[in-house]
Amino acid sequence: MRDLLNTNEDTRTQQRLGKKLELVASKEFATLAEARSVEKMLKRKKNPKLAIYYLQH
Repeated sequence: MRDLLNTNEDTRTQQRLGKKLELVASKEFATLAEARSVEKMLKRKKNPKLAIYYLQH
């Protein structure tokens, strides 16, 4: 699925952060609603280290 999402076009994030982005943490959730809730909570905190810690534990 990941390959289907990749295109040759640069996205705004790639232009801002560079083309070499690396996945450092992930977590699976039972429902999409739960995943979106956690994503919203982590974005509100605006702390990447906290987000990585939460996803790894």
